[in-house]
Amino acid sequence: MDVALRSHCGGTPRLCHQPFGDAMAARFLVVSDLHFKSTGRVDKPHTVVRDADFERALTDDRADLFVHDLKRMLTDKWPRDQWPRAVIVTGDIVDAGGKDAANGSSEFAEAIKFLKAIAKLLNIDDENVYVVPGNHDVDWSDNLPQAQRFGNFLQTTKDLTTPSFRGNVPDPVVVPLQKLSDGLDVELLLLISPTFSGMADPD
Repeated sequence: MDVALRSHCGGTPRLCHQPFGDAMAARFLVVSDLHFKSTGRVDKPHTVVRDADFERALTDDRADLFVHDLKRMLTDKWPRDQWPRAVIVTGDIVDAGGKDAANGSSEFAEAIKFLKAIAKLLNIDDENVYVVPGNHDVDWSDNLPQAQRFGNFLQTTKDLTTPSFRGNVPDPVVVPLQKLSDGLDVELLLLISPTFSGMADPD
């Protein structure tokens, strides 16, 4: 995602596009619906798959595959100083709210390993990975306080930038992005949106 910046273009504050080499430009990587499981691998379909790349995806680690292909794409497309300076993750980093665990691993462990691998590839701080939870990141077990439903998600993403809770009330976070590029007059508002899904609050 490249951003249109609110700037003084021709002396008038308005939205305009700056050349990417300009100090006010920034590029973001946006990912969504990762649905990691404890195995870190995709489910093998019931049908026979003959495509070689897909067969590789069935046996290789999902995180390693994505990061490898992302690096190749970025290297082919832009010089290193034009790679994304932040990552926006729009929910559902796991599939079962933290309940899926096997062989000493968990779906959240696989998800955070993946997100930190992307941050390392892009040479950005972990806090420049902005994550909001989706409905699959929530523990929908009966009789849990609202904040506790998000406990696995918040504990896992503590090194990243996420919304949180104040007591049992969702607490959005506003992220100013000036630190990514001088004069970048853009903010992100991160919300805990699964609370608006219509699920009755057990309290």
